[in-house]
Amino acid sequence: RRQPGGVRDPEHPSLDADGTTPSHSTDRLALAEASPTGGYCFVSATQCTIGGLTNGETYTFTVRAGNAVGLGPPSNALSATPGVAPSAPRSLAASPNLPAGVGLTWQAPSSLGSPGMTGYRIYRGAPGGSLTLHATVNANAVSFTDSAVVNGGAYAYQVAAFSPFGEGPRTAIVTAQRGTAPSAPRNVTATAGKGITLKWTAPSSTGGSAVTAYRIYRSTSSGAESFLVSVSGGTLTYVDKAVTKKVKYFYWITAVNNLGEGPHSTEVNATAR
Repeated sequence: RRQPGGVRDPEHPSLDADGTTPSHSTDRLALAEASPTGGYCFVSATQCTIGGLTNGETYTFTVRAGNAVGLGPPSNALSATPGVAPSAPRSLAASPNLPAGVGLTWQAPSSLGSPGMTGYRIYRGAPGGSLTLHATVNANAVSFTDSAVVNGGAYAYQVAAFSPFGEGPRTAIVTAQRGTAPSAPRNVTATAGKGITLKWTAPSSTGGSAVTAYRIYRSTSSGAESFLVSVSGGTLTYVDKAVTKKVKYFYWITAVNNLGEGPHSTEVNATAR
């Protein structure tokens, strides 16, 4: 009988698919068969591919040697399950300025592969450079925080899903420019009255992340300030009422954001009344 696709007829190993005798009919031939579908490939080689199988279904495979006279008995049977890797994760996004590091979020692939996804691999590198494997997380994860970063650093990321059958395509690259701590508060003044009133203006740079607090330091000698109190990031004044009359107090102030505490302001002083 005639077979489509140019394979030889397993029932007539001396004939090509077009019914003619192959020019190498005296060569050693091999028939590989899959069960239960009956799929096969017939070649004069030591390997071939059987198509038309269903991913995730287990098949039994045997090989029979043949020549122009006919086919020999089947080999021992081996089992295998064809499958496919997952598709790429979706909607990868980076949050560069989390306190703990750079945060990544994504959605599961539209196709989990066959028979199912095993986990995700996270790749990292410098923007414009090559990315290498950085971390692996389980299949239920849809986020990852990269804590191995430094303030001011720039990073590029991709994520790929993988299954027992391999790794799927990676996401598009996303980049994350991590910020820094704020610069110093500006225009600090100290005025004696009912206590000592401190005023200042916001830093010239937030470091890429909003100022969350100001920390006020105080001492009775220049350059020896220690922490006194913290106020919210929206506050630009503070009255120090815990002072003793005729004592000179020295102050400086720092700004804080998610990435840390910045340098202190210039020192100011006032003598309590």
